[in-house]
Amino acid sequence: MLFKTILKDDFKQFANKIIEQNITIAPTKKNIGSSNEPVYQFKQVYSFDEIVMDYTKTYSSVKKFFLPYKENLSTFNFEKKRMGTKY
Repeated sequence: MLFKTILKDDFKQFANKIIEQNITIAPTKKNIGSSNEPVYQFKQVYSFDEIVMDYTKTYSSVKKFFLPYKENLSTFNFEKKRMGTKY
């Protein structure tokens, strides 16, 4: 197997190319919490500079981007039964 190492500057350029061509979800700094510590949240980013690489705990889970909030499990169609008709 072949392994390559990327320098930090090259990694930033590489990540920006990926972000340009794809929808990219990453941890970002949202604001400062009540205990004066940063609050992080996964959201769509448009530049590598928006990504926080050393985040601790996020405000919300990344699963909201992969799993639907609501899912339609079944659908029913009801029709009125006509008088005098046998089914």
